Amino acid sequence: MEFRNLTPFPALCFSALDVAETEHKVIVMKVAYRLRPLAHAGFYQAEVIDDEPPELTFEDTFWGEMNQSSESTESDLAPYKPKCDVLLHGSAHAPGGKPAQRVGVRLRILAGPADGRPASSPADIGA
Repeated sequence: MEFRNLTPFPALCFSALDVAETEHKVIVMKVAYRLRPLAHAGFYQAEVIDDEPPELTFEDTFWGEMNQSSESTESDLAPYKPKCDVLLHGSAHAPGGKPAQRVGVRLRILAGPADGRPASSPADIGA
């Protein structure tokens, strides 16, 4: 098999063995998005970053000491990944700048039309 990447995104083809020792070809491609605010307060349009796409990550990286802090980036070289990863890097600040033991944060992913209208079926991921 010849693998040719005709996209602006980094991609790699490699072989992996399953539990029965059967070899499979795995193709990994990394595509990133930036969020652009829409006229609707709190809504954003995902825009593909194709001018400076991120490089593939070949090993996990951590915010601090390895395996003692949270991961900042997971390796892209997973031989089987049935779903998409969504990684959000950001900061949360207590309302009014006052000290707080907990501050609620939420990432809300809306599956909606490509024209930027708000969707009606959210998938909520909250902390």
